[in-house]
Amino acid sequence: MWNPDSTKRELFYRNGQDMMAAHIDDQGSAVGKVQKLFSGPYATAAGGYARANYDVFPDGSFLMLKPAAQHGPLTQINVVLGWSDELTRRARAGQP
Repeated sequence: MWNPDSTKRELFYRNGQDMMAAHIDDQGSAVGKVQKLFSGPYATAAGGYARANYDVFPDGSFLMLKPAAQHGPLTQINVVLGWSDELTRRARAGQP
C-alpha cells in the first residue's frame, strides 16, 4: 500500500508479522534500506498474501486487524443506528 502522502514515495507492506516501509525512486526501485516499522500478531489476508487487510492514514498511522478470539462461532451482531446524529450532537456540545 502506498503512503497517502504522495510526496513521500513510500510503499508499506507486510513481511510475516512485520510492517515494512520502502522508499521508492522515480524508476520504481527501493532507495536505501527497507525499514521495519513495527511487529505484532495482526491478522493476515485470506491466503496470507492475496490483498492488504490494513490501511494507512494521511497522518502516517495504521489501521491493523487483530485475529478474532477463538471462542466458537459468532452468534451475535451489534448494529448501531443513528451514530452519525449522535456524533454530530456530541461534537456541537464539545463532548467526547
